[in-house]
Amino acid sequence: MWFDCAAQSNVTAALANSTSSTGPKVDPNRLALERLLAGLDTFGVDRDSAIDVVASVALDSVPPQRRQACEFAVAAKRSVTTSEVATALGLPTNAVRCMLEDLAA
Repeated sequence: MWFDCAAQSNVTAALANSTSSTGPKVDPNRLALERLLAGLDTFGVDRDSAIDVVASVALDSVPPQRRQACEFAVAAKRSVTTSEVATALGLPTNAVRCMLEDLAA
């Protein structure tokens, strides 16, 4: 689940990293996914189905191009270059480099 949270928008990451006078930093995406899982548990949904729902929601909230880059890298089952990802997505290499750097951060 952590990867899905990390793959979401820069705005969300900025909010999660902002300091708060009320306590430690909390990733709102992770919290929402945890609450969704808890709600599904409360309704008696079996754990495997609940995990599938949470994973689907998490992946659906990842920006499309970022998700495509991740899916390409995972499907390759090897290290891929920025140029390979850019070619596969039909995007400029610099744009893909920035996107991949955001994912790695």
